[in-house]
Amino acid sequence: MQRNTLFSYVHLSDVADLVRRTVEATFDGHERVWVSAPDTSAAMPSRELAATVFPDAELRDALGDGEHAALIDTGNAETLLDWAPEWSWRQLR
Repeated sequence: MQRNTLFSYVHLSDVADLVRRTVEATFDGHERVWVSAPDTSAAMPSRELAATVFPDAELRDALGDGEHAALIDTGNAETLLDWAPEWSWRQLR
């Protein structure tokens, strides 16, 4: 298992949209955002995956948002840049 990546990925279209939004942003300074697809790359449901691979980690309610919810919080990108990932590899199958 690729636990070091938190089973994350992101579609090129979502990255391009985020880059456009960063270039057009009007705030001063810099901000750090995490980028991820809305789901994991794993077949195992996220709650089970987190419990199996990271048994000592605190599970937050965000994992309740879907069976395969991403383990990465992209909320800062949503708040600052009005960005949310749209593409999932599950849509492309």
